Amino acid sequence: MTLGLVLKDTSKLVGKCIYCGSIENLSNEHVIPYGLGANLTLIDASCSKHRDITSRFEGEVLRKQFINLRTTQKFPSRHKNNRPEYFEFIINGEKKIVPVEDCPTMFMMLWFLEPRSISDYSYDKGIGVTGTSTHGKNLEVFQKKYAVREFAFSQDLGSDFARLIAKIAYCSAVFRYGLDSLEDVNILPSIKGEKDDIGYWVGCPINYKSGEDIPLAEIYSHKIEVIEDNGHIRVKVRLFANYRTPEYLVIVGKLKK
Repeated sequence: MTLGLVLKDTSKLVGKCIYCGSIENLSNEHVIPYGLGANLTLIDASCSKHRDITSRFEGEVLRKQFINLRTTQKFPSRHKNNRPEYFEFIINGEKKIVPVEDCPTMFMMLWFLEPRSISDYSYDKGIGVTGTSTHGKNLEVFQKKYAVREFAFSQDLGSDFARLIAKIAYCSAVFRYGLDSLEDVNILPSIKGEKDDIGYWVGCPINYKSGEDIPLAEIYSHKIEVIEDNGHIRVKVRLFANYRTPEYLVIVGKLKK
């Protein structure tokens, strides 16, 4: 099943925290963060404690890795007054301050090893990063206005991107099957920050060697595929797939028999 593309119903009532089971002080949980322009929502699905945890690492990624994209493309924000008014670029060897209205859309994505749980390599903790790719648009106007022969930009990719992908995949599985249908959800401690084993459950479906390995662009912004194989749940996640971004694979858990 593919979520986020053609679903009529974009919300599902849960009624308890999907991270701990609490029924107190519940709020809604977006499958993909609100700030990335998605609308799939789990209703009454996160307690105040875990809302704070997920909001913290989501905010880290949105404010760093995707800040240029979200600002130049006017993605939704609950803090519009805090948006940057310019970005720094190195243009023809010199640092330049470029107003947002002149900026190209630019962002980077990480490439990971395959999830350790389905692969075989030496593993201790964290996640193995094998490379990055740069994505963007609206370069022509920027290059012409600033007489750009060459340019560079820096970006803080943050340390929580893999946790964000894991959270999206887990929420997608809950949306698809319902919370009470899942068991052995081994990625939960990593999402909650209790374990540093995110690379065991999250990675890329193949080890990308070059940009040519990345799947072709989609017409949709975000693509989520929930796959059930003999009771085991895997979720493929592509954020901003219309920019020809990498795909990520998450080993979520099992369906109860």
